[in-house]
Amino acid sequence: MAKEREVQAREAKDRAQRSRAEMDSVLRRYEEVRSRVEATRRTLRETAEKVQKQNAIQECIGEGKELFAQF
Repeated sequence: MAKEREVQAREAKDRAQRSRAEMDSVLRRYEEVRSRVEATRRTLRETAEKVQKQNAIQECIGEGKELFAQF
């Protein structure tokens, strides 16, 4: 009887360790994905800023061409 309880306790401990290891693995993957998403957001934000600057430059060039054509 005591031997059975010892075996059951050992099995429960092993299950708990496996569960904790799996949870740690899931948390690591979550952090990796979160990091990638943040990097993607940062890249998209930087790209959007570059596009806005390019559009502003194109507008200035267009206005300059119009002024030049008027003369």
